[in-house]
Amino acid sequence: MLGKIEGRLPCLAIFLLVMVWACAWPVNIEERKASSFPPVLDRGLVEPPPDQVVVLTSQPVTFSVENAVSDADDDVDLLQYVWFLDWPQNCQPGWCYGAFYLPGRGANKRFTINPCGALRKYLENGDWHILELIVTDGEVEIDVEKGRVVTGGYAYMIWYLENKLTCY
Repeated sequence: MLGKIEGRLPCLAIFLLVMVWACAWPVNIEERKASSFPPVLDRGLVEPPPDQVVVLTSQPVTFSVENAVSDADDDVDLLQYVWFLDWPQNCQPGWCYGAFYLPGRGANKRFTINPCGALRKYLENGDWHILELIVTDGEVEIDVEKGRVVTGGYAYMIWYLENKLTCY
């Protein structure tokens, strides 16, 4: 009986050696990349603060989320930034002037409103307006009948604007 064990001893030793080596040798484990997380906007870093009414005067106002966006899935330069002014109040069948969508991911982290500039005819003195921003890792489909269709995760920000300027 002792001879049967001695015959298996080299096999047992090799088996134990392989098991110890397998447990002691570090294995490369790749961490799973975070996925399916929407972009996040830090309201404290948004300019001007969205919690106060923005009064439009003779100076242009720049709205910025440059340092306020984070995304666990993607680089913030891979996101879409789409701005809307008074959406959908100024839409007519077939077109809307209120969507400011420029192609290219990572662009449009800033949006400037000059009340006496190109938007002058839409910004009546004394009127209230709404500026909205959608930041998405997907796409934004803009349709007058369907509205705004966002595919993918997104973050949303809104500012209330009051125009107190008459341009001449």
